[in-house]
Amino acid sequence: MKYKTIFTFFLFTLFFVILIPKNSFASTCKNLQPETINSSAHDFMSQNNMILPEEEIDLPDIHVQILWKATDIISTQTACLVVMAISGLGDDVIPGAYDVIGYLPEENRFAKFEDVVDVPQSFIAKIGDLPSKDQKLAYYYAELKDDSALAAYKAYIAKIEYYGFSGVVVKSGQKAEFDPTTHPRNWRVETANFSLRRGSSNEVDDIQSYQLDGLDDGIPGGADGDIYWEGCNKVANDKYPACHIAPWGQAFIVDIL
Repeated sequence: MKYKTIFTFFLFTLFFVILIPKNSFASTCKNLQPETINSSAHDFMSQNNMILPEEEIDLPDIHVQILWKATDIISTQTACLVVMAISGLGDDVIPGAYDVIGYLPEENRFAKFEDVVDVPQSFIAKIGDLPSKDQKLAYYYAELKDDSALAAYKAYIAKIEYYGFSGVVVKSGQKAEFDPTTHPRNWRVETANFSLRRGSSNEVDDIQSYQLDGLDDGIPGGADGDIYWEGCNKVANDKYPACHIAPWGQAFIVDIL
């Protein structure tokens, strides 16, 4: 009976020491409003050189203002994540760029995302359209490293829907070893980039993975995908046909493998 009482006390203490702080912390993040910390979050980005030159425009006399603003707050076990976006063209316009910073409410201070979230140096990303779109049974699979891994991880953890993927594909005769695609695929992503500041891109670079796979039913004679390899924005490669890609659709982080 004595040991049972001690064990029960241990569990009760563990509940308050571990579970309660997490719930309280999540509640603190949830109760924060972007507009209440917007100015301080903007100052943090500015002080840490996270705002690029000429990225913002503030001309009140002609009513033009394009600034980084806090748009959302996400709760994690280590910090509140503040989603920052740059847009001054109206609430219904997709922001041209995003970033994410951390906020530690108990210390009342901001921190860089990578200082509050354990970010892998590299990982395999599953890249495609938004979940609501038709994937046509095909995705890009690419290894992201360093700055691209950091930006993609920000998008993944903070649930940011941003078309940040670009890169180079090569017709190598086989897919990458980490690519789980089940239908025939004779190409792979050779160079992969992801940026939360990718912005607009050329139409010729708007190539979807299913088009390279020859699954685009809307293109007569394009069943083998050759039409895209022939008409793409060519990249010099001594070994394989290579194309630069920056899809308008299939450029979102769907999952991290």
